[in-house]
Amino acid sequence: GIGGVIGTGGQVSMPYLNSLWRDPASEQFTAWYAVDHPSFPNYAAMASGQTAADTDAVTAGEFALPTVWDQLQGAGVTWGVYQESMPKPCATTTWYNDTTSPPTGVYKISHNPAVPFAGVYDSPAECANVQPLSALNTSALPAVSFVSPNLCDDMHGVTSAQASQYGYQNCVTGTTAISTQGDQWLAARVPQWTAAGADVLITFDEGTGTASSPTD
Repeated sequence: GIGGVIGTGGQVSMPYLNSLWRDPASEQFTAWYAVDHPSFPNYAAMASGQTAADTDAVTAGEFALPTVWDQLQGAGVTWGVYQESMPKPCATTTWYNDTTSPPTGVYKISHNPAVPFAGVYDSPAECANVQPLSALNTSALPAVSFVSPNLCDDMHGVTSAQASQYGYQNCVTGTTAISTQGDQWLAARVPQWTAAGADVLITFDEGTGTASSPTD
């Protein structure tokens, strides 16, 4: 929850996020809540207005629900979904360990609000808008962009065994190190995006409560 970001520990481990929270030029959404657990229902809700499934075990093109991506495409509005460490555009991969090029980390399809939906995956035109984050061009941003960091950069992390196995640094779930890693990731990118003219909304995909009893 937001208390973990702006609390005493967060002020030390996440100075950039705290600087945004205290900046009068930034807008804080204090009644913005996650809707479910685990991660995917929250991404699905943002894309389709429905949680789709209460699981992270999702696959490409699984859900026949209309999405905001379909609406943008139909209206001729440019858009892009950018996924850090996704191995190729519109990949069917459900879990990918990116150990070859920095920033290394894990891509999960359950953090992708586009590929699990048939309207995107079955449409070559829409699928072409779902790209690895490395394809994002700040000099030619679409009208609407959605960015998911990999698991080592989004403060989610992996187990200590997985981090050791794949050589991921600062990537163990629940540690101060991964909070700092995510904060530094934002600090390196958000100013670039805002300088390019983007309005940037930063949110987390899960809270500590439920849709009926939100606490984050």
